[in-house]
Amino acid sequence: MARESIADVVVTVLEANKAPMTAKEIYDSINSKQLYEFKAKDPFAILRAQLNKHCVENQSKAASPRKLFTKSGDRYGLC
Repeated sequence: MARESIADVVVTVLEANKAPMTAKEIYDSINSKQLYEFKAKDPFAILRAQLNKHCVENQSKAASPRKLFTKSGDRYGLC
């Protein structure tokens, strides 16, 4: 079975919360529910990078064509 991506886990968290969340709130929820095992020295930075990579507002060349999130202020929500 394939491991869920960070972006997929964030979708699960945002669906359960039913409201936009900050990156810190998303990170804390993932950790408290043990939804994903980050294997990085700075897991919060990895999470933020994935949020921005899949964000509608990010139109850079490095952005993913798979837009999952929208950002308003410091909160991320589902598209």
